[in-house]
Amino acid sequence: MCKILYNSRDVDWWNIGAEIKHFNINDYHSIEIDDNNYVKVMEVYESLNLPQYIGYAKFKCKEIGPVLYRGQANIYKKMSPSLFRGLSNQNNCGRRRGRLKKLIENLRKHKVFMKSTEEFAYEPLLQHYGVNTEYIDVVDNIWSALWFATHSAVVCGKNKEYVTYIENLNEYCYILMLQFGKYIENSGGFSNYNTDKGYHVVDLRMGANSLYRRPHAQHGLLAKKQRPSLDYSDSVVGILRINTKNALSWIGNTPLMQTSFMFPSAFYDKGYSLFLESDKILEENKSLYDDVTGRIQIIMP
Repeated sequence: MCKILYNSRDVDWWNIGAEIKHFNINDYHSIEIDDNNYVKVMEVYESLNLPQYIGYAKFKCKEIGPVLYRGQANIYKKMSPSLFRGLSNQNNCGRRRGRLKKLIENLRKHKVFMKSTEEFAYEPLLQHYGVNTEYIDVVDNIWSALWFATHSAVVCGKNKEYVTYIENLNEYCYILMLQFGKYIENSGGFSNYNTDKGYHVVDLRMGANSLYRRPHAQHGLLAKKQRPSLDYSDSVVGILRINTKNALSWIGNTPLMQTSFMFPSAFYDKGYSLFLESDKILEENKSLYDDVTGRIQIIMP
């Protein structure tokens, strides 16, 4: 019996096949991610099956909170936030958090964030524009998730600041269905809130000015644990595997599915332009960014 790495204590997702008669939800694949660990995923062959798969996940989770999506070109052993990747011991998180806090404070002091930006949105915005943070990117829109599943980032530069997105060359791509818990009343608002599973969720479409065009184009939500953690995979309630060529054909070549729409240039994205100008601050304070925080990424054609 293969070990199920991603599972949920709240939803018995792997045993719901008997309840659905109209397609083969029992078509599981066990994928080896290291020498002893496997993850079970469900294969989706037709686009018309997507609403039933994801709709059923939402239905099963209706009492415990919304289900969000994360598109990935690969399956990984852990779902680590970018700030903590490469760490093996949670005790080492403090130094990295300190570096990020220093960066945010310097950017705030130099008025890099728009005047209307609330403090809770600082870190999520930096995550969206390429800085390493404690947040992971998620969406509530399956088309956006499919785009990120079918595209891979190719990076270069000393701090990996130059990024080009290309079509995923892997045979398969993946949609992770994530559930972060119930909204806790009086913990924030619709734009940012805590959950009963120890997560903090931010919706930048409500939490940030639309002059930050990228998060609005991508249907940008983000989530992080309220306490430092190296792994967020306890939020995964289901994983879909799709042939990459099929997924690319499903999203098509419309203007709304182009890299230039998902990552608007600084000409259209005022927030992005302000972040790029922060490089001038970097020249004055060369320790502002480092290999821990990374830096604002420059999207290349």
